[in-house]
Amino acid sequence: MLLDGPLQATVALAGQATREAAGYLPSAFGAVRVWRTPAQEGVVHLRRRHRSASEVCWDITYADLDGTVTAEIDKCRTRRVRLGDHAPLTVQRTILRAAPRPSEPAPPSPLPAPPEVADAAGRASPPPARNWTAAATSSSPLPPNRPARNSGRRPCAAC
Repeated sequence: MLLDGPLQATVALAGQATREAAGYLPSAFGAVRVWRTPAQEGVVHLRRRHRSASEVCWDITYADLDGTVTAEIDKCRTRRVRLGDHAPLTVQRTILRAAPRPSEPAPPSPLPAPPEVADAAGRASPPPARNWTAAATSSSPLPPNRPARNSGRRPCAAC
């Protein structure tokens, strides 16, 4: 039994019939416990803990045919992703190049030196504000003295 089989099942079980091409992909695990290697054949139990518009949270239990639990994934969070927007098909080629010998010095870089880049950047942009709140204006998306929200994900209330 493969451990990723039930993760693939969550994609089908979480899917909704919509016009938008979207799916749910695993994004985080609360806990993963493995007591022993699962047998070649077994059973898997998926329990949906919570569902929101953008996320589904699952508990997954792996067991042998005799019912012995071999592994568990608690709070497996799957996030909704758009599948319609994808990069066009490209062909990648690996080009092998010989690395210089450690005893030989590397050739000089064709790029400008760091001080030259800093000087050019200083001429192209205004000096930075002393305090970020002083730079806030009425056209700023955030009011002065209000920090940006943390973009980190918090666990859902049901998880």
